[in-house]
Amino acid sequence: MKACFNAVIRFFAIFTNPGKNDHFEALINPESLVVTYGVVEPGMTNSEPVISYQFEREGYFFVETTKT
Repeated sequence: MKACFNAVIRFFAIFTNPGKNDHFEALINPESLVVTYGVVEPGMTNSEPVISYQFEREGYFFVETTKT
């Protein structure tokens, strides 16, 4: 079954505490969202949104309740 995977990698562009900055939105890494496509087992069609799944040590993913 085809699937879309949204991975967030290094959300902030700096390694210090972004909460100390008044305009932390400016510190968001514009390349943090990595969208990839792949396949999953057919049993994933019945997966629930609140349960996370780990795929081949790539990270933890969960079913999104809304599409963006």
